[in-house]
Amino acid sequence: MNKKEIAKFTDAISDEKYMIAYQLLLDYIDQNRSKESIISLSKILSSKLRVKAQTAANTKAEKEALAYERILRLVVKINGESIYG
Repeated sequence: MNKKEIAKFTDAISDEKYMIAYQLLLDYIDQNRSKESIISLSKILSSKLRVKAQTAANTKAEKEALAYERILRLVVKINGESIYG
């Protein structure tokens, strides 16, 4: 993966555009990018989503927590993690 692609992915995470980051991962898979790079990037995304989901759940923001968890469930299918880490 080149620096521009990685920057686009990390920018999506920084901007809290998690579905866009997930879609970029799917695009990278379709483009036969390095599996190690995709897994590494997906772990960054899953970690961020886990924190956001737990924070939302702790503040009783149930809809937000469920939305983050929904995306997290998609991401962990890529990297093999559980939703709990």
